[in-house]
Amino acid sequence: MTLLVHEIHSSQLRGYRRCRRMWDWRYRENWEPIKKPAPLEDGTVWHKALEVLYNPETWNLEVGELHRLAQAALLHEADTQRNEYLKRVGKYQLDEEEALDYGDRLSILRSMLVKLCRSLDREKYKPVFVEQEFSCAITDKYGRQLYCSCRDCTRTLEANDPGVRHEYAKQSQAAGSKAPGLPVVFSCRIDAGFEDREGFIFAVDHKSAAALYKPDSVIPELEDQLPSYLWCLQQNAYPVVGAILNQFRKAYPKPPKRLERMQQGRLYSVNKMQLTDYHTARQVFKNHDSRAFQHGLYNDYLSWLQAFGPEYDRQFTIFKTADHLEQVGRDIALQVQEVINQGPSVYPNPSQMNCQSCSFQLPCLIASGGGDVTDSLQENFIKSEPYYIQRRRQS
Repeated sequence: MTLLVHEIHSSQLRGYRRCRRMWDWRYRENWEPIKKPAPLEDGTVWHKALEVLYNPETWNLEVGELHRLAQAALLHEADTQRNEYLKRVGKYQLDEEEALDYGDRLSILRSMLVKLCRSLDREKYKPVFVEQEFSCAITDKYGRQLYCSCRDCTRTLEANDPGVRHEYAKQSQAAGSKAPGLPVVFSCRIDAGFEDREGFIFAVDHKSAAALYKPDSVIPELEDQLPSYLWCLQQNAYPVVGAILNQFRKAYPKPPKRLERMQQGRLYSVNKMQLTDYHTARQVFKNHDSRAFQHGLYNDYLSWLQAFGPEYDRQFTIFKTADHLEQVGRDIALQVQEVINQGPSVYPNPSQMNCQSCSFQLPCLIASGGGDVTDSLQENFIKSEPYYIQRRRQS
């Protein structure tokens, strides 16, 4: 018998806590914004590169070779996406604005990859998996498997033969469920898993952001996604002790600005507000203003870049005890018990933080005024399968 389950993901629980109305439209009704076709989807391209970089079978290759293979995967995926986009929109090449955006995004991704390769610690860690899905059962406080009889679970059961329905009805009844349903599991897809020299496992997650967390920020410790991944790995018998969060700035080092006229013997700016780095700036100064470079006119600026220059990536290591992960599992179960079956009451949770980036602003305004949101949803959104099912199909 094929195992049927009701999957819960951390993104759904986060949406549930953020705003019930948004959660209902996005995760129960499966509405998502109609996206304008783009020549490049950054996340997909980036993860294609990571799959190659963290492949356990090639991990012992020389770093330069690893970078070459990962960059080739990145460029191939980017090229594939561009060609598919051109085919969809019926064009033979990108227009000027699209080409500039495509090139800028690709430069950022390539820069992120270089930075990541430079920071690889292959003495301390080795990858044991990359881009892998995990699931684990969600149980109540008595250790009994939770079952869900929501609309979708009921339809799934009704679509199967009587023998399957009877088996699941028997299992859910034994677990104390009031109605026949499907077992509830927590599922996640983890960027990578690292093993240290003592044999302990760290979950690895890569995030890009407009601004990096401060080095002493407590936000990575408070964030809930990585602890939920660790709990799931623990339930799958992995000896987890913590997680590694790699943050990448959505920018890349650019050459220093060339001055309109020479200043203090230099052809290039030494303005500390420039988004450059030591390696990029040194190469420019050496190749294009060699006299000033050889006379040390850039030494102070280069020393500053080495010590205090703009950062484009930052790594946080987060340790979690077994007691902490046990509490994470209990918290997930409590939230899931509210979500499953007929579900909780649906209402908005308006705030500046919740609303400013929400895709459902227009239908929410209509609903809050007592209006009918049907037309707004149908015009601006499309019903689609959950993202994790789409991703599996693409894989």
